[in-house]
Amino acid sequence: MKVIFLGATSGCGLFGLLNLIQSMKTGEKLHQAFILARRPDEFRSTLVDTHNVNPALLEKNIFIVKGDATVLGDVTSLFQKAAREEGGAPVDAIVSSVGGKLIFGSNPLKAPTLSPSNICQDATKVILEAINAEFPANSGKTQPRIVVITSNGIGPYAHAKVPFMLKGMYSWMLDEPHADKE
Repeated sequence: MKVIFLGATSGCGLFGLLNLIQSMKTGEKLHQAFILARRPDEFRSTLVDTHNVNPALLEKNIFIVKGDATVLGDVTSLFQKAAREEGGAPVDAIVSSVGGKLIFGSNPLKAPTLSPSNICQDATKVILEAINAEFPANSGKTQPRIVVITSNGIGPYAHAKVPFMLKGMYSWMLDEPHADKE
């Protein structure tokens, strides 16, 4: 299985990647992970030093490419690298867990802002454009499954399911991130 990860350097995306890595056996080509990272050397060190990933897996099954999920050329390069490995076997899935960071100002009553403010929206546009370019519908290439990791409480139906005691926090603190993810 070939899986492309965007936004896997932290949070849910990282734990999804680590789950896939746990299922790999050193030296076997059961799964391959292709990760886009702005700082690949730092991320590689994090995988080995913090999460005890076997360095041999990084040589054979895990490919970390420098880039940004909001830059079409970077995402396209990652897709092309994944397509070239294993004799051009198809990419099975694309996992996007792209997200920004909450920035809290000095005023504790003011809602935090998201930095960058439209990262999910921008990255999703780029990912879809790259998919359409690399896996066109009429090309005979199998289009990969897309998995998007988002947040709990997005949209009216999901927000209604948020526990009552958390609704205020969701509305105040997560307003901007949820607007970006919608």
